Amino acid sequence: MNNIVPFKRDFKRAKQLDKFNSYFLYISTFLLVVGFIFKKIPTMDEKIASNIETANAILIVAIFFLGILVDYIYRNAENLRRLDLIDNSFGTRLSEKKSKDYYTNDDTDFGFKKVGINNYESSFFTYNILKEYINKERIKAGVISISFFLLAVCGYDKILILILQLSIPFTLISRLYKTEVLYCCSKSVCDNYRSIFDKAEELSETKFHAEIVKNLLVYESNLAWSNILLDDATYHRMNEALSAEWDDIKARYNLIQ
Repeated sequence: MNNIVPFKRDFKRAKQLDKFNSYFLYISTFLLVVGFIFKKIPTMDEKIASNIETANAILIVAIFFLGILVDYIYRNAENLRRLDLIDNSFGTRLSEKKSKDYYTNDDTDFGFKKVGINNYESSFFTYNILKEYINKERIKAGVISISFFLLAVCGYDKILILILQLSIPFTLISRLYKTEVLYCCSKSVCDNYRSIFDKAEELSETKFHAEIVKNLLVYESNLAWSNILLDDATYHRMNEALSAEWDDIKARYNLIQ
């Protein structure tokens, strides 16, 4: 299937840069450990340890600014995705170029029901992908943060170096917190959509639309706040199974017209 995703290039660029940032983070952690060991060896030239500290400080600054660039590109991609969501759901022409086969709900008429189904599909994939790899994020944040806290506090007496070193664990903890919030949010949104579509016939049109808009705002606001890029490898590994499960959900809740 030849799908068209106008914002795919921006997401791909953001994920590539984010991957580089992860590599820089691992290198920085390695330099931290090596620098700490060198400082504890009496016969080691202090200049070598000092050069390692300087290199690591430069690397941490690079991580910081590269992270800002990733966030900027990601926000642009998300803005394009939201415009496309509106176009696909209501048949409008807000986007410069519309997506094709990004959502799998073309058999649904334009309107509030379609935006709800599209948003349900997005939250369903987000929740399941996060569920698959969130433990890896927890381990990564825990191991690296503890390493930086312990080695930076115990091994560095220069205040600037210490501040730079400690910025890494705080950044990782903040990112993990946002990932956890998005994970819980996407699960809650999926649960709410199941309830909405299960009881759709019992709800008035106004109540039905209001519930969809509320759910849409909860998901989109948390997605925009968190700035979390989903793991590509996990997505590609799970895509076929999740797509089949999504088709089953549409049939079960009568979301196919």
